[in-house]
Amino acid sequence: MPLHPFQRAALLWSIAILSVAALINFIWFDASVAQAVRDSGSDAWLKAKGAGGGRFWSDVMKFPGVYASALLMALTAGVIAARPWRRWGALLIAAASLFSGVNVVLKWVVGRMRPFSVEGVGWHDFHPFHNGIAGFFDQTNLSFPSGHATHSFALAAALWIVWPRFGWLGFVAALLTCFERVASNSHYLSEVCMGAALGLIVAMFARKLVAPLAGQLRDIA
Repeated sequence: MPLHPFQRAALLWSIAILSVAALINFIWFDASVAQAVRDSGSDAWLKAKGAGGGRFWSDVMKFPGVYASALLMALTAGVIAARPWRRWGALLIAAASLFSGVNVVLKWVVGRMRPFSVEGVGWHDFHPFHNGIAGFFDQTNLSFPSGHATHSFALAAALWIVWPRFGWLGFVAALLTCFERVASNSHYLSEVCMGAALGLIVAMFARKLVAPLAGQLRDIA
């Protein structure tokens, strides 16, 4: 499926803007936003279970950032996409979901900790290759970039490529995921911006990689 010039331009500009936003937030806003969230108590509420807590809403908002959502979106693409592209669309979404896992490598390489997760470690502290090889497999509290933001934006972009008319709704869901990640103090603002940019890059890479299969899948559709 060819990428419309408008889609290509929109994705490239979004990647550039989100990357700049990540840098600006890191320099000026990460610490203050995380502190404001903590003072408001929204992070504690979103993590609290039971009738008085917001854990249910937290799980709903971050669902686009978990791998189970890829299956749902792939099935959706298989139903709503134009008939010749249904199989290709499902493959694109699956590939975007899979490749979004690159954030795991980046988290380990960068070694930045979640807000207020480790005593004495601030927003400006980095521990590259945290805990060596063992740290790659146990990434507790590592947070840059946001995996949920990466995955949700990768899926949103893939869905938009497959279903241009209404696929943009995936970005609304992805933004809610990013909001939850910041509002729960699971990530700094710069981390969701960088995760979103990475997700768009992943989706474009996935489209380029699986595009040669589009003709073959169209022939058997």
